[in-house]
Amino acid sequence: MNAGRKKFQTTDLRGRVFLSSGMGGMSGAQTKACQLLGCVGVVAEVSEEAAKKRYNQGWCKELIYDMNQLIERIRECREKKIGTSIGYVGNVVHVW
Repeated sequence: MNAGRKKFQTTDLRGRVFLSSGMGGMSGAQTKACQLLGCVGVVAEVSEEAAKKRYNQGWCKELIYDMNQLIERIRECREKKIGTSIGYVGNVVHVW
């Protein structure tokens, strides 16, 4: 997140997309950071169990399984500058 602030030279990350992978262990905090900074955070996780766990714990706001739904939601959030965190159950390579 700090890299985003440095690259764009602003603390306003609304409408920006942050893509990462892995929601196990400490990496579950990435989604919470996205919420706090107001960007669209997408964290892909191949383990449905790990993704559901983070979602149920409140670390991410949304859980999406379908790539088309994910793209649609990202577009909506970017357009409306909605800050959210999305756990995508799938491989980050497919999103990239």
